[in-house]
Amino acid sequence: PTTQVRYAGCPVVAVGAASPKLCNDAINLVKVEYEPLPYVFDVEGALAANAPAIWPGGNAPGGSITEGVAQPSSAQVQFGNADAAIAAADAVVTVRLDTQFIQHMDIEPRGLLAQWTGGNLNVWGNTQYAASLKTTLANYFAIPAASVTVRTSLGGFENASVGCGLGNKSSGEEYVIASALSKKAGGVVKFLHTRYTNTLATTNRYPERGYITAAAKNGVLSAFKVVIYANVGANGGANSDLGEFYAIYTVQNANLVSYSSNSNAYGLAGPMRDVGESQNSYFVETAVDMLAQKLNIDPSVFRLASMRTVAFTDPATGTVYPNTAYDQTTAYPFSGYSQPKTHLDTAKAFNWSGRWKGWTTPSNIVTNSGQTVGTGKKLRGVGMALTSGSKGSLSAPDTGQINVVPNGTITMYSGGMDHGAGGVTALPIITAELLGQPDMTNLKAVMSDTALTTDTGVTAGSRMTRNGGMGLVAAAQNLGTQWFPLIAAKLAAGTKATNLAFGGGISGQPSGII
Repeated sequence: PTTQVRYAGCPVVAVGAASPKLCNDAINLVKVEYEPLPYVFDVEGALAANAPAIWPGGNAPGGSITEGVAQPSSAQVQFGNADAAIAAADAVVTVRLDTQFIQHMDIEPRGLLAQWTGGNLNVWGNTQYAASLKTTLANYFAIPAASVTVRTSLGGFENASVGCGLGNKSSGEEYVIASALSKKAGGVVKFLHTRYTNTLATTNRYPERGYITAAAKNGVLSAFKVVIYANVGANGGANSDLGEFYAIYTVQNANLVSYSSNSNAYGLAGPMRDVGESQNSYFVETAVDMLAQKLNIDPSVFRLASMRTVAFTDPATGTVYPNTAYDQTTAYPFSGYSQPKTHLDTAKAFNWSGRWKGWTTPSNIVTNSGQTVGTGKKLRGVGMALTSGSKGSLSAPDTGQINVVPNGTITMYSGGMDHGAGGVTALPIITAELLGQPDMTNLKAVMSDTALTTDTGVTAGSRMTRNGGMGLVAAAQNLGTQWFPLIAAKLAAGTKATNLAFGGGISGQPSGII
């Protein structure tokens, strides 16, 4: 517990009992005396010189106080000359936009079992990162990491799943609370949030405020000048995703700044599917639409002229698109980039040219003479927007192990887990393909058990198929280095181990080698 409550739902006292009824009776005997403190909810207000200090160092995650003014945690990207490009532009738009808090409402609340056996701690929980929890618990209780085991399944080690998480189960103080109660009580402790307390404890998609100026020259996007404020709650760290402003479009001039601030608005900022792209996609695409309208250009055409592309020739028009699919700040190429073909195919499938009526003619279907307020009816129209996926590199660790016994049974080990996205299927499929198996008849998967699997990173940020998959690729390659020299020596004279590969597997039989 801490001496200061910084958000609604902050844990103050932990109570355990032999049954939920006794636990509630005990909770009713607890009296907490609070001293009212000043508070701040607004993201910019939290960074003001006179803002109530949530943390001793101020309200900037990792920031500091200088002469009474908070120095906010910031990220900045600058290239070209945004001010000059805006001054020379054919059209300029300026807008302030805000996004809202979004809470996780995962179907299964956070829950776990904790049990001490001597000096060893065993935890079974619906976590998205068992290896990280192992380290956290070892540090908190000052015991060796080898004395902590975290598993995501109580009934067995295979095909463990956490019952949907989507980013809300990659952290949680309930593991420390339950483990401390178990140590004190000398028994197994079960911790399960109610729907209400799970909502208070959840990670939130952090809301942002953006001040955006966008400019266009000669029919293409030419500059962005942006200041973003991210409200990361009481316990959140700095968050930003400025790459969204130059990952999609070939904008040549940018001055982008992102500030983060702690506030009393909620507990913790965290991932929620596409991590940070959604907020800034909204900022980018709103400004792009406003520019297209100001220039009276079809928004699809404007985006097509401004977007990053791989080398591509449009078979319908013969238009040749250059290869601009790389990071503007590092020159690293993007992988899996599919523009402009995806844009052209989507516009055709949607019949954009037939449904878009121009900026002066509403494309909506008027349901009530255009009036929607108070009628319960919605105004429907057509629009165009782009976004990008993960822009980070393959993030370590990427580990995996493969064990094959003489009868051909394959066991795959991965520290990844399945929170409803199909990881328990994808990683075994990758393993089967690597070893030339036509199906998974001979394959057993062991996932997310720190007694048996290694750290494969968190199952979040759309990375586990990449991280876990690449770990298994490395494991299969290592298996080949062990097997192929032995097998090559038994084949025709001159057979080289480097010419062998896994393949030709027969259902129900060991993998073949070709």
